[in-house]
Amino acid sequence: MRTTVEKITGARTELYIGGKWVTPASGRYLDSYDPATGKVWYQAADGGEEDIAAAVQAAQAALANPAWRRITQTERGAMMRRLAALLAEHADEIGRLETRDNGKLLKEMKAQAAVLPDSYYYFAGMTDKIQGDFRSTNAMCSTSRRGSRSVLSALSSPGIRLCSSSRAHSHRAWPSAIPLL
Repeated sequence: MRTTVEKITGARTELYIGGKWVTPASGRYLDSYDPATGKVWYQAADGGEEDIAAAVQAAQAALANPAWRRITQTERGAMMRRLAALLAEHADEIGRLETRDNGKLLKEMKAQAAVLPDSYYYFAGMTDKIQGDFRSTNAMCSTSRRGSRSVLSALSSPGIRLCSSSRAHSHRAWPSAIPLL
């Protein structure tokens, strides 16, 4: 069985909008270079204004969908716990992908990937708790939520940062933004 790194090598990734993978409206892709060799190892979709508008429209439609509204906060927390479990299960692989993509030390990336599920578990537990303010701090990230806005700091690895920024908005449109694995 091929590893994810092997599957991505030479691949072209698409955008995930409205529950499906789509080609960027511009047709443009960004090259990602392997820092060890300087060679392109995959291409990522280069989303532009049209793609952003489509993603926002899809997220708004998901929020307006009665099926989403019927999902309880506790059920949403369960979805996040499932994602956390999958992240934990694949932490080693995520660390290897991040190392290949940005050249950081494998030991450092594995450590970051290993603690990432903890934050998802924490926020999953918050989905059915009503509070006006909370803070979560650990060695890898710090978050603060006031009203309807969230602030997230730390984590400098792109793939892990993407996951981190999505979890801060778990109380709202999270499942429409990140597909469940």
